[in-house]
Amino acid sequence: MGDAAQPFETALLFALDDLAGDNFRRFKQQLGVVRVEEGRARIPRGRLERADTLDAARLLLEAYGEEGALDVAVRALRGANLRDSASALLQWRRGEQR
Repeated sequence: MGDAAQPFETALLFALDDLAGDNFRRFKQQLGVVRVEEGRARIPRGRLERADTLDAARLLLEAYGEEGALDVAVRALRGANLRDSASALLQWRRGEQR
């Protein structure tokens, strides 16, 4: 990751680190079914199965870029009914874009 991605990676890590075991597994499961931008592929399930929060954040950034990673993460968090984490990530984005 280059320096430009670090704030996005940090925001993703803060959101994902708050997820306890079952919640993190539900989040990863949602990544396999969540809608992604046209022309983009979902992260393969095999790459996510053993991923920890750092791996998941990096996979999101590699697969979707900075803004796309945040969009997909928010959709997956909402799909897993983890709305507080999704809201926190959205609040970070609003503050970052000022």
